Amino acid sequence: MIIWCNTIFREEATRQLRAGMKGHTITVPAGATAAVLVEGAPDPALLEADIAFGQPNVGQLLEPSRVRWVHLSSAGYSRYERADLQAALQSRGVPVTTSSDVFAESCSQHLLAMMLAQARQLPYSLIDQLTNRGWAYDERCCCSASARSRAGSWICWRPSRWTSRPSGGTRQAMKTCA
Repeated sequence: MIIWCNTIFREEATRQLRAGMKGHTITVPAGATAAVLVEGAPDPALLEADIAFGQPNVGQLLEPSRVRWVHLSSAGYSRYERADLQAALQSRGVPVTTSSDVFAESCSQHLLAMMLAQARQLPYSLIDQLTNRGWAYDERCCCSASARSRAGSWICWRPSRWTSRPSGGTRQAMKTCA
């Protein structure tokens, strides 16, 4: 079986891939890249492969070939979501799969980090630091007078000070804004 792959992996991953593919041929074109969103350039070797792994050229996938399975190295597949391509691959019984689960953890971590950054208003704080080197968090906080007037009758809280617990340790006292 011939596996065409235009994705470059780290050395350890490449070693594992090659070890798992013993008895099969892996073809890597000269224009291979580590970027998972870059469409591959046309490569004659793709037409002779049984499996296309990476980001194969859409035009080549439309051509008759030996390809029996296309696996995309990306989670998305917008470039491949074309009626003509889907019809061509379906007529030959060629499934198309993606690597969406590979990115699940990093995407969820990124989303959580962005949510926390927005909650703490870090983009605005960065602008403050880069321009007037200030820290205007309290003015933007929901507990500030201007924020309360914009929000109407919102009731919010924010940490006001650390207090001692009777059981030892500390807890953060909350200040309710009216």
